[in-house]
Amino acid sequence: MCPVGGNLIESDWFLSRKAGFWLTAVFADFLHTIHQPIVSPNVASLGWAVAALFIILMGGVGTLSGAILGAFLFRLLENVLDR
Repeated sequence: MCPVGGNLIESDWFLSRKAGFWLTAVFADFLHTIHQPIVSPNVASLGWAVAALFIILMGGVGTLSGAILGAFLFRLLENVLDR
């Protein structure tokens, strides 16, 4: 634990939130890889970076279930708007 007046960056809360955010981003990318297993330069494009951020924000930052929910909602919204 961080003593009173300690540095916020060194606190357990900040590190756990940061780790949760990165795990959520990695899981969203994993779900995309399952959906599209062929690696191409398009995967690293700005469009996918924005889509991954949108998935994380839709599902909730810092939770694994948020990544799953965000990926589901993103694909659902993508399919509905394509019709």
